[in-house]
Amino acid sequence: MNGGVHFHGNVTAGTMNNAAQGDINNNYGRQHFSSGLDARQVSQLVRALRAELDSAPLTDRARNAAHDALDEVDRGVVEGGERRGVADKVLAVKEVLGNAGGAVAAGGALWTAMRALAAAVGLSL
Repeated sequence: MNGGVHFHGNVTAGTMNNAAQGDINNNYGRQHFSSGLDARQVSQLVRALRAELDSAPLTDRARNAAHDALDEVDRGVVEGGERRGVADKVLAVKEVLGNAGGAVAAGGALWTAMRALAAAVGLSL
């Protein structure tokens, strides 16, 4: 990006994962950047992952363990948890899925939903 990014007026942003090269100028107003979680986004991604879990070829035990781990992610977000704490809970979901079998954890829509949730909390899988 040549020339930088220029904002005029108020800019409020949640999670910013991209870096810009060049100048970033704040003209005529204030900006607010937060490194916190976007609770709405994380909640939507948890719901999407739950839907994929329900249709995945998992044992009842693995499915229930994954839902329990996702309950912890939800709880962390609702309680206003820090990104690192919620990310640790997302890693626990990944571990449950990994224990359920590599093919399940790496397969199609389930893995896509897992990666999207991980990205939303700052993890790269």
